[in-house]
Amino acid sequence: MLCRLLFWITIGAMAPAVHGYDPTPAAEPGTIRGKTVLVLHSYYKGYRWTDDEGRGIDSVLLPEVGASNLYIEYMDTKRFFGPGALEQFPDVYRRKFMSHHFDVIVATDNNAFDFLRQYRDRLFPNTPVVFCGVNYFKEEDIQGLRGFTGVSEEADVKDTLDLALRLHPAANRIYVVNEISETGQTVHDEVVKLMPAYAARANFTFLEDYSMPDLLATLRALPPNSLVFYSFFSHDKTGRFFEYDQSATAIARATKVPIYGAWDFNLGYGIMGGKLISGFYQGVAAGKIALRVLQGEDPDSIPVVRFTPNRPNRYMFDYVQLRRFGISPGSLPKDTVIENMPESFFRRHRLGSLAGAALFLFLIVANSILALNIRRRKAAERALWNQREHLEELVTSRSAQLENLNSRLRLDILRREATERALRESQRLLNKTFASLRDCLLIITAESPTILDCNPATSKLFGYTREEVVGQSVRLLHVNDESFDRFRELALEAIQEKGYLHIPTFPMKRRNGEVFATQHSVMPLYDEDGVLVSWVSVIRDITEQQRSDEKLGEYRRKLRKLAAELTVVEARERRAIAAELHENLGQVLATAKLKIAPLRTLVPDAALQSRIEEVQGLVEDALQQTRSLTYQLSSPILYQLGLEAALQWLAENMEKQYGYRVTFTRLGESGELREESSAFLFSAVRELLVNVAKHAGAGEVAVRLRWLDDSVEVLVKDNGKGFRRSSVSDLSIGAPDSQDGFGLFNIYERVSDLGGRVSLRSEPLKGTAVKIHLRLDPAAKSMESEHEHQNSAGR
Repeated sequence: MLCRLLFWITIGAMAPAVHGYDPTPAAEPGTIRGKTVLVLHSYYKGYRWTDDEGRGIDSVLLPEVGASNLYIEYMDTKRFFGPGALEQFPDVYRRKFMSHHFDVIVATDNNAFDFLRQYRDRLFPNTPVVFCGVNYFKEEDIQGLRGFTGVSEEADVKDTLDLALRLHPAANRIYVVNEISETGQTVHDEVVKLMPAYAARANFTFLEDYSMPDLLATLRALPPNSLVFYSFFSHDKTGRFFEYDQSATAIARATKVPIYGAWDFNLGYGIMGGKLISGFYQGVAAGKIALRVLQGEDPDSIPVVRFTPNRPNRYMFDYVQLRRFGISPGSLPKDTVIENMPESFFRRHRLGSLAGAALFLFLIVANSILALNIRRRKAAERALWNQREHLEELVTSRSAQLENLNSRLRLDILRREATERALRESQRLLNKTFASLRDCLLIITAESPTILDCNPATSKLFGYTREEVVGQSVRLLHVNDESFDRFRELALEAIQEKGYLHIPTFPMKRRNGEVFATQHSVMPLYDEDGVLVSWVSVIRDITEQQRSDEKLGEYRRKLRKLAAELTVVEARERRAIAAELHENLGQVLATAKLKIAPLRTLVPDAALQSRIEEVQGLVEDALQQTRSLTYQLSSPILYQLGLEAALQWLAENMEKQYGYRVTFTRLGESGELREESSAFLFSAVRELLVNVAKHAGAGEVAVRLRWLDDSVEVLVKDNGKGFRRSSVSDLSIGAPDSQDGFGLFNIYERVSDLGGRVSLRSEPLKGTAVKIHLRLDPAAKSMESEHEHQNSAGR
């Protein structure tokens, strides 16, 4: 009888599987009839984020209002957006929906939200608006507007970083890939606020404002034990635009470390996952709010979903990346969504699997009945034996339990003693460190500025004993109440923004009334629950440092003055030597040339005429070399016609001398330079052009002179072989590199002495560019006239 009953139960269980019956109850017809909904999408159909939001909205509203009452509009502002783009829609929608009334409007993303904020009252008066996908919504966005509520799109950075560091305990570096935009800056600020909480676990590096090639090169060189947090990167430093799948795929291919993200549309392109913003769940949340409005709830009473536990962010991961980095799905949080999960055998063969399972269940039941009968027969035979064994086991178990408890008690005592010793040792080390600090260290209560403790350095710095300081207000150490109030404002503002305070210099007061300069740092201390309990203030006396800085500044000013004078002296000496060569040696050689020329007609011997002609050629060469040396030492063009004419002549002369093409251009209205600045710029350009001839192997060189309002720039750029610099950036300002050579080093030093700066950029096979920037001196013209007067008086 029992076997027959089990047989029919098994057949009944198999019947739904055989006929394909789905036990899930059918959804009841919607209770909201006659209500109409307009869904206004900012972007276009086929854009993944918009499609996901649409699916989420449909999953909630379609069963309730029906497809005929759900109107869908795409503004397509992703592909067609510019000045005046939103102004074209009001007339279109007014004509299209003039005979329609909507009970609620669902807006997706910022453009549709901004459009309805501006035109809702004109096109759809008093119609409630539910929004989703609005990046980092602010309450002032709907200030003064009635009937607006919805869901804010906000990245869940903290939960993602917590999970990433838990899944990768060895990771100690986090690289944040982010773009320079309003939303990107918001993500940047949120990461910065979280950094103090992770200071002991990981270092953060922001990869922002990069070109895509530079970003990919940096990611390829990431060290082991690194993680990447990726928000989005749709525009690089050069202004180039990338679709989300292009940028995510390129970044994932460039790095070998796990990548965690913030938006789900990057999933499937090499991103591991995280607690992601999901377009689908954004749509679901907005659909549920719209449903509440349709049921009669006042939209103004429904708060906007923001940083709350019920915000529509989900843990989502890519199964392919989980396998790549050896992460078990079982280690992920509950209800995690896993994409690209391989389809199981049961899903592919559901009907056969259910039938086989039912048959297997029938066999198990039949075998269970037979086994039950056998066990019943044997049970009676073993009952007495088990009873006796039970008593023996009970005695043995009780004895083992007592022994085990005794061992645990001894082990707990030993552990407690070891813990107490460790605590005493830690306290001893802490007290020793606290006492040995050379800087003043104060521990201050959070509720009131009362000093809880201080180290011995406090007495040396301020002149108070420890007993005189502990229990007193920290105002005691400030110059006056105004100074203390100012310091407190700076501390509260800095800790709210960065999590700590560092002031390079701030005045404090000793016990004897002396006011001195200090360097001040303040850090907050929190308990296990994250509640602020006290402040740690570190104070350093920088009086001697300030004096040293002042002396060093004075030495630097004197050195620059001496360097400027040296430049003037050098230029004058060059001019004197050049004048001496021109007026003496040049004249002698010219006279010799004139004297030798008639000898050829006076001597009849052909061999002697050949010798005279040879001597005449040597004199001519010496005369040309003397003139060239005169121009190289001090070009008269520089002092007679100015810097622009001198650089023009130098470009033409270098082109003839070395064979590469030199192009000279000037920009802006000419300004006035000191004599030493003009001489230096001329010699620096000559040095750079000679370097191009020696090392660059260039075919073209551009020399550009650019006059600005208060400065002048000289750029020398070649198309030669270039070189790779050892510095991290390809642009080094004011700091010479070891491989730049003595010539460039000398230019760096001279520019620094003249108060200017040097920029150098070079890449292999892409040439080298050197830019020299000097400030114009308003008094240069008068000083130059004075120098000319002195020189003429000296002659």
